[in-house]
Amino acid sequence: MLRPLLPLRFFWGPIVIAAVGLTVSAFLIPFMLPTTLFVCIILAVAVLTRGRPLVRLCLRIVTWRSRKARTVALFFPASLEQSISAGEVVDTCQRDVDDLVALFQFPPSSKIAIYLFEQERDINSLLGGNTYACAFIPFNAVLVPAGRSFQTMLRHELAHLFSARVGDLAPRLKSEGLAVWIECDGLVPTPDQAALTFLAKSGGLDSLLEPTLFDCPRTWRQCYDIAGSFTKFLIQRVGWAAYCQFYKAAGQANYGAVFERSFSLSLARAEALWQESLKAEDESAKKLAEGDNGDVLRK
Repeated sequence: MLRPLLPLRFFWGPIVIAAVGLTVSAFLIPFMLPTTLFVCIILAVAVLTRGRPLVRLCLRIVTWRSRKARTVALFFPASLEQSISAGEVVDTCQRDVDDLVALFQFPPSSKIAIYLFEQERDINSLLGGNTYACAFIPFNAVLVPAGRSFQTMLRHELAHLFSARVGDLAPRLKSEGLAVWIECDGLVPTPDQAALTFLAKSGGLDSLLEPTLFDCPRTWRQCYDIAGSFTKFLIQRVGWAAYCQFYKAAGQANYGAVFERSFSLSLARAEALWQESLKAEDESAKKLAEGDNGDVLRK
């Protein structure tokens, strides 16, 4: 999040650094355009926020290694070369993009730049808040950390790149819900009881139409789980094509009206049906577990 703008006299240092960075980047454009664009973004942010860590990051990214596939370009620091197989990683990225092309039925607007950081905290130190991965939609780029969560976060951020071309990313209930559904390949787990209790206390799904709870360090994970589960319910109920039409039409201001027009029921009624489906799934899982235990005892 950007800090409030300050008088120009506060920015002479960052402005000089940004000017030097952009001049150097101009010579790199024929060779590494995605990185050049990304460096320009970070330098611009650095000018506005006086963020010295951002400037240091820019200078480091210019030297990163790269591997390219058909529609993706992977960029990573030299320190990761010993711990990853760049060829396998870029192939994984390409497969995930191909899956999304098949789902959304359109190709990327341009080659997608994927910046692979060593750890989540490297991205968090850059962007702050609860951000540990990010999609820079205007520049068709994503930032993701290496490690066990790499592919999950990659699919989530790629989902934002694609879904942003379908419709508005607001409200977060809609955009984060779809991204969670995609990262889980449609197999979104049922929210735990703590998440459902939180939802009841916060005022139901209506409360998730504003970004506040998604940005809160104490509740963001529960918000994502709830949004993903509700999105799974909607897609199972109406199908992918109908859901995409809803996604295209719904925005922050008209979400409730478009929801009712698209699904022929109010958000409150849909929430009640979703909660009923969760209870049914829970009871079915319990019966299945009891049946498995019975089989074990009989053996």
